[in-house]
Amino acid sequence: SLASCRKDTDDISLRDITYQPPVVRVNGKLTGQVVDAEGNPVANAQVRVGQQTAQTNELGLFFFNDIALNAAGTFIQAQASGYFPGSTRFFPRPNASNIVRIGLIPRTYADQISATSGGTVSLSNGAKVTLPANGIVDAAGNNYSGSVQVAMFWINPDADNLHDLMPGNLQGVDRNNREVSMATWGMMAVELFSPDGQKLQIKPGEKAVLTFPLPAAYRAQAPGSMPLWYFDETLGLWIEEGQARLQGNTYVGEVGHFSFWNVDAPFPLIDITGVININGQPAGSTLVVIRVDGLNSVGSGFTNTEGVFAGKVPKNQVLTVQVMSACNNVVASINIGPFADNTDVGTLNFSLTGPTNSVVSGQLLNCDGEPVTEGAVYISWSGNQQFIAVGDDGQFSVTLQHCGATSYTLWAVDFENQYIADEEIYTFTNSPQDLGDIEVCDTPFVGFMQLTAFNQMEFNLNLVTVTSDEFSFDSLAAPQLFYRIQGLSNPGNTADLFALNLRAPLVPGTYTGQALFARGYLSNLINTQGPLTVGCAYPCQDITVIITEAGPNSGDVISGTFSGVVTGFGSGAVFEFPVSGSFSVLRP
Repeated sequence: SLASCRKDTDDISLRDITYQPPVVRVNGKLTGQVVDAEGNPVANAQVRVGQQTAQTNELGLFFFNDIALNAAGTFIQAQASGYFPGSTRFFPRPNASNIVRIGLIPRTYADQISATSGGTVSLSNGAKVTLPANGIVDAAGNNYSGSVQVAMFWINPDADNLHDLMPGNLQGVDRNNREVSMATWGMMAVELFSPDGQKLQIKPGEKAVLTFPLPAAYRAQAPGSMPLWYFDETLGLWIEEGQARLQGNTYVGEVGHFSFWNVDAPFPLIDITGVININGQPAGSTLVVIRVDGLNSVGSGFTNTEGVFAGKVPKNQVLTVQVMSACNNVVASINIGPFADNTDVGTLNFSLTGPTNSVVSGQLLNCDGEPVTEGAVYISWSGNQQFIAVGDDGQFSVTLQHCGATSYTLWAVDFENQYIADEEIYTFTNSPQDLGDIEVCDTPFVGFMQLTAFNQMEFNLNLVTVTSDEFSFDSLAAPQLFYRIQGLSNPGNTADLFALNLRAPLVPGTYTGQALFARGYLSNLINTQGPLTVGCAYPCQDITVIITEAGPNSGDVISGTFSGVVTGFGSGAVFEFPVSGSFSVLRP
């Protein structure tokens, strides 16, 4: 829950905000992709769902198997160097293969101003940030008087990719602590940094001014004032705080802190679910956008592998359900509603035919010739991209709009065994195209460490490095060279870390006893406060590491598995528990 007490503008009096979103726990698979503002894959992004983390591969794809999700709204966050934080919020179905996409906005610096004198930073589209004089503090709350680098980005409410770029979704918590649906009139991301990269913030009690440009299509119906909302990175919801007033062709409002800010009108909401069928077949991995007639309200999400969509929409409003292509075109739409209560709309049937559409299908097989049950297909053509999650039988089927292209490139991914198939180029056809069996057994993923510990809790320690150092365990003996293979969950955060130290040479084979020691920090294993220190001291007889691949040259793959028992120290207790896992990394 969010608990705070703050003084807003004179429109809003001192108030407490206490809101706890409902939780309906379900388990399922989750396949997703992280993309940039142009829709291109972002590799090595860190993705977090609750306490579980994953890292995107070279195609921007990530996967969670049998993960605990919240059917009343699951919040997913993504971070990557050079971007503002990204996120989405979706509504999974139980025991289903769910699909999401998260867009990241580039963190570019608009200008630099003095913290002492303050000033205004503007973008070419009319968005502005005005900082108060002597009104900036550092992360510790100390007064800051140096230069302030202002990173900012305005999100056009009319953007085709609004559903990717905005954090969370258009749901928030209003002044009465009710979860509501929202119609946006524009959003802005703002972050402040010192020249050496230290994050800065507005001094408590001071105000900055945000100016939101208003697109021409929105001006005729623009009200004189609108609520301001900031995005809460813990709840994954927008929180109402303050007012923005119409000044010419802009909305202007004061804010007391920086994150994403949004100018929105709230509406009561209901739950909605249904199935999308295209040409008589469930349309899995398909982007569905729901718009509200006459309002700037957009809900969006991907159908799961069964063609099911679910979410929250404004109550008592006529809704337009749009099926989108990867070219950002509306390929089919239908009006439904209005609905006064939670509604299952059943199956919505769409017909999609013509020479510019192709149905592409196939089945993914792993290295043993068995169906890939945890996989995806990524397809790129003429500047457009689409990813499709496979079913439990490894099969996929998707309708692609040609968008002027004559061919497409396809990659297949096996998340379970950590392989990507080499890219293949195919020609678009006017008849259904069955690609048959696609073997995913070409290139192993690198840069991952998966660890299972104690009560079968999984850790994805995907920031993996290889370093070397000399250690002497006997004052009379010469130092010995060890290679450290270390996995870390997040940059600058050692809450989840595990390192295997292997005695040189680093070659295929078995390491245990005098050839090994291990150490790390793991969180949330049992009822401990803070991270748990874990390890197996030298000589480590309780863990066995098997290096299955270790090329001798820089850039070669080093991969293997490990299993055994480590000792944990936490909350005054000392105990042992099993660990196991696998890893893959490039030799430096």
